[in-house]
Amino acid sequence: MRPFFLYAGIALVAGSTLALEILLTRITSVIAWYHLSFFVIALAMLGMTAGSIYVFMRPGRFGQAVVVRRLARSSALFAALAPLAVAWTMSGPLLPVTDLMGFFALLGFGAALAVPFAAAGVALTLALTRTGLPPGRAYGCDLLGAAAGCGLVIPLLDAVDAASAVLVVGAVAALGALAFATCDEEPGERRRSSGHVLRWRWRCWRSPASTRPPRRRRCARRGSRACARTRASSCTWPGTRTRG
Repeated sequence: MRPFFLYAGIALVAGSTLALEILLTRITSVIAWYHLSFFVIALAMLGMTAGSIYVFMRPGRFGQAVVVRRLARSSALFAALAPLAVAWTMSGPLLPVTDLMGFFALLGFGAALAVPFAAAGVALTLALTRTGLPPGRAYGCDLLGAAAGCGLVIPLLDAVDAASAVLVVGAVAALGALAFATCDEEPGERRRSSGHVLRWRWRCWRSPASTRPPRRRRCARRGSRACARTRASSCTWPGTRTRG
């Protein structure tokens, strides 16, 4: 793994999470009531806590071999769900809860807002606990990214409206997912693995005649199983068996 891209992904995802939380408080205070801003903060904390609990309740799904892949996927899921959650909240007005339908409307509103933060909670929990980074540096990048996300909301709202700012936040989270995806393998390991493949191909074609597979003979019937077996055994990866 390349630590620089891990740190960059942590900062980008943390910053986009806090920026989305602030933008949702503004949007909710406009389309509904001002006191629902605190409700949005509680939903964000609920979603991130649910994502963190899911990581520790399902350790088999987040093993060391797939942790980077899960990081990239959860960050990309957060980037995709953030605009969808805002579109859902803005699709219909919130009314006072006076009957059962009003209660279900508020429940759907809360669930739509909590789901993106659950994906962000999965990503940040994996980045802080499963990547093997030094805890101080990892938490430092988390805090710096969150602080930058909070501070950049002000000039962002001066430039665009709140709904468009959510799209920008989703793009930043997508950059975090890209940073996590590019830290999967060291460049040296890629070069070594590519060199191993090239060396094997060279040995396959330059091997002595005694170790080469027999030349393909013309079969009595084209497409017979003997011809297929001869063609398949012409050059196989060491240690693998060909299908009969």
